[in-house]
Amino acid sequence: MKKLLSILLISVILFGCGQTAKEYNENGINYAESEEYQLAIADYTRAIRIDPDYVDAYHNRGVAYGKLGNYEDAIADYTRFLRINPDYTAAYRNRGVAKKRAGLSYCSDYKKACDLGDEDCCEWYYKQCR
Repeated sequence: MKKLLSILLISVILFGCGQTAKEYNENGINYAESEEYQLAIADYTRAIRIDPDYVDAYHNRGVAYGKLGNYEDAIADYTRFLRINPDYTAAYRNRGVAKKRAGLSYCSDYKKACDLGDEDCCEWYYKQCR
């Protein structure tokens, strides 16, 4: 019985002290604010491993990938984000920007962001896509 209690106590200590997805996301934000994008990406990834539906971490990691010029991964993260939260204007805007920088078709993202009320994207769509 004493051995079982010791094992349970050690388990609580080892596994109960881990950071939450929200905490990792916040750490990532702090790294990103310091322009330490690789460290930010690592913490956003940890947040996503803990909670695969944590949309903020996908969006934030997409932004960090974009800052590093890794548009393919940025687009993938914005796409994952939009599968979970399909009406978030900024994700369409940011995915459109990443697609444009990657040389891909981006007008549908600008149009969707425009439809959701992003006036800048409306302007971009009408200037660049029509």
